[in-house]
Amino acid sequence: MSKDTSKNNANNNARLINLYRHCTLGLKLNESLQDLKEQDKISEDVIERVMKVYDKCVCNALSNKLSNKVSFKAGCTTFNFNNNVYVWMLNDVNLKMGNTKLDTLDFVKVVACEGTTTTTKKTKKRKSQD
Repeated sequence: MSKDTSKNNANNNARLINLYRHCTLGLKLNESLQDLKEQDKISEDVIERVMKVYDKCVCNALSNKLSNKVSFKAGCTTFNFNNNVYVWMLNDVNLKMGNTKLDTLDFVKVVACEGTTTTTKKTKKRKSQD
């Protein structure tokens, strides 16, 4: 692996970690850890170790554990693309999993960026049946 590739992977990982830590789950975890630190129950070193485990678990869950597909229909109020990061602001979002309606949400913010994979998957080409 070249230095440039290593550097790009590190930048992408840092960007993804920043994204995961700023979602609701990451913010609440950090808030709880800070509360424990203020009570002198844990140190800054413990907080950093917990957050590193959180980062690995979120990355693993999103890359390996998801198998269900969710579709949605919504109005897009804002779209932005900057530094290879897409941001959509959606309103009146109808979520479905298969044919089952899950929920309707007033507002959803979607942030997506390019992911990297450590292994390449080979896909079989389907033969067209004429």
